[in-house]
Amino acid sequence: MGPQSHPDETRTGIDSSRRRRSVEPVLMDTYEVAAMLNMSTSWVYREASRLGL
Repeated sequence: MGPQSHPDETRTGIDSSRRRRSVEPVLMDTYEVAAMLNMSTSWVYREASRLGL
């Protein structure tokens, strides 16, 4: 039995992991970021530049 193609493959043979996917940006305020990271808001402000925020 030969190899089976994955259903997400395109006709050109590029699998889904190499295709670009549209991602909606998510905007969060400082309080939401702090809660998500389980840190304080002052920590988020202090570390923002290092975190790329």
